Amino acid sequence: TLHLYARMSYQVSMDKDIKVRFIRDDAAVTDYNSQWGTSYLPLPDSCYQWNGPDLTIPADSMQAGITITLLPGKMTPAQTYILGFTIADGGGYTVASNYKSMLFTLQGR
Repeated sequence: TLHLYARMSYQVSMDKDIKVRFIRDDAAVTDYNSQWGTSYLPLPDSCYQWNGPDLTIPADSMQAGITITLLPGKMTPAQTYILGFTIADGGGYTVASNYKSMLFTLQGR
């Protein structure tokens, strides 16, 4: 199980619920592979389930999360994968820059 979080900037007062939308970001995967000299494969959609892409950050809270359930039986054994997500819409608010995109590296088994 993986946890994908959206965290709002601490510079903003959160007085109402904020709707946030994640998108899968294979461009971030390509950038990661280029930067680090790796050749991780994007994790196929059939290898995970999630309750996204939308979530709500409750008023007076700074973050909320989505659970990603991995399906190891659908992964190729010994293959290294990477899964990337980016917040595409922060509901008009500033998203904390260190939570805008998240990458997970995974090993098939």
